[in-house]
Amino acid sequence: MIETLTINDQITSLFRAPPHWSQGAVKVSHTLTTTTTESKTGREARTPAYSSIRHELSCRYVLSLEDAERMRDILLQFERKPLAIPLWPGAMPTDRFHEGIYTADSLFNYDATGYTYRPATELPDYQYTYTTPLLIGFLKEPPQLDVRTKALSLTLVEDSAYALSIRPNAASLTFTDAFPGTLFPDGTRNIDTASDTLQHHDTPQGRERPVTGDEAPPKWQHEATFQLNSLEKIRTLLGFWASRHARSKAFDTPVWFRASTDVPENTVTRFSTDTLTLNFTTNAHATSALRFHQLPWEDSAEAIDPGGPQPTRTYLLEFTYQTPTAVISRYTPYERDITVGSATYTTQPSFKISRPKDQFVGVKSEWSFECHTFPGNPLLHLIPFQLEAELHLNLYEATLTDPENPTTELIFSGHITEARARGRSLSFTAGSFIESFDRPVPRFRIQRSCNYQVFDPHCGVNESEHRRTATITVTNGATYVDYSGPTEPPGYFNGGRLILGDGPTYETRPITRHTATQLHILKPLRHHNTTGAQYTATLLPGCDGEASTCRNKFSNYPRFGGFPYIPLRNPTIQPIESSQPDLAKK
Repeated sequence: MIETLTINDQITSLFRAPPHWSQGAVKVSHTLTTTTTESKTGREARTPAYSSIRHELSCRYVLSLEDAERMRDILLQFERKPLAIPLWPGAMPTDRFHEGIYTADSLFNYDATGYTYRPATELPDYQYTYTTPLLIGFLKEPPQLDVRTKALSLTLVEDSAYALSIRPNAASLTFTDAFPGTLFPDGTRNIDTASDTLQHHDTPQGRERPVTGDEAPPKWQHEATFQLNSLEKIRTLLGFWASRHARSKAFDTPVWFRASTDVPENTVTRFSTDTLTLNFTTNAHATSALRFHQLPWEDSAEAIDPGGPQPTRTYLLEFTYQTPTAVISRYTPYERDITVGSATYTTQPSFKISRPKDQFVGVKSEWSFECHTFPGNPLLHLIPFQLEAELHLNLYEATLTDPENPTTELIFSGHITEARARGRSLSFTAGSFIESFDRPVPRFRIQRSCNYQVFDPHCGVNESEHRRTATITVTNGATYVDYSGPTEPPGYFNGGRLILGDGPTYETRPITRHTATQLHILKPLRHHNTTGAQYTATLLPGCDGEASTCRNKFSNYPRFGGFPYIPLRNPTIQPIESSQPDLAKK
């Protein structure tokens, strides 16, 4: 009943038991998400979220009660595991597959003797009788068993890579900006409504009824059921819906249920929802209830504010791990990889981005993000905290007017400030570089110790002149390493740093104590941790900020950033010492 199939190097469970077709027991929902915003005039701006259709397959199996219970118990084991089911309404004899409803880049070829899953380009060489796309995803909920009818119902939600996406087989069809004339409602479900943005309240003690709200053109809506009794009609409806990108694009619709001399024969509408559902009784017969939403402004030449379909927009995230040789990771929550110039942003749909409320220039802002703990995620350096260098983030907004040549705009640049983990989920925040101004004032203080950091531009000491190369021997988990090479006396590297590796294996540790043969470090090494192994490391000396250290260790006293002759006590607040009276004087 359950077999295994390797798809994109992932083991996927295959459930290929054919469903029960009667009474619309097989249902396929198609979804293309669109974000809609409406102006004060009622004109819409509609932005699609992605380009490929998301499918949801619902099936019902009528079995003996014993078989139904056994099937349910087996499927419950795969509730949270990848599961593949043939998209049964798309099944066709292999030699007639080009006449079917769906197509895909890889297809499931099967009959009673066996099956295979192979690229569509090899279709002429398929060996089995039937062919259909394969829907890969997860069970939406545990399978439901109706004991009275002995029917087992399940719903599979598509969750697969863009390369495995399923498309309507509508390449041979041509669509215009008008609803297909070959499709007509069956008259069994006619719902006709109209609405505006005004609110009419109950009549108060006075004689006039209060009306509130912004005036906008009334919007007519209707719903109708369509009987699709041929493959051609199913393909036409599904292909037209996809060409309109669900709610995104407008089209002309006949005014079927308002026959009158005062009502035009056609009006400009859009589909009301993001989802088109087809209820199948066979793979060549389906019904669908469609809802249409009138767009009055798009029917008028007097529209003065922008609106209508907009290009898809998405985010591009560029993480830079600031090691000596920077490690750059690029991701996008879009459904497929996006290439901008020579940079490729890998699809990672688990990323969710929340804009800050305050977007004024120069105002400190924090962005919030969520994602999963996928392999290679640079945020894993923070859980547990193992960050060896700063992790910077550049966030771009990409406009996909031309998906092959997107335009981008940098909307945020900052660094990761916090990360939290919960199971497979990570949430993190990024703060802008404006936070670097959150420092005490005055910056330069009148004090005995130096105000500068060793090797910074104000200090002026040349770091390369003080770098030393050492061979270290590691004990796994220890907070010390044995070393050989440098001849500096014990204590010379106190407060300095031990540096190893580069890129992903870069790590640095503060040196807490330097003896003749050992360097004591703040915490064990993570990448260079094989007991007894020898590694080449760089040692940098530390500075305690004292004038004597600046003079004797670094020969840099002319640039000393402190005031070594300041008294230890502030002379302006020392108490006045009065002379003691001579008590023996008469």
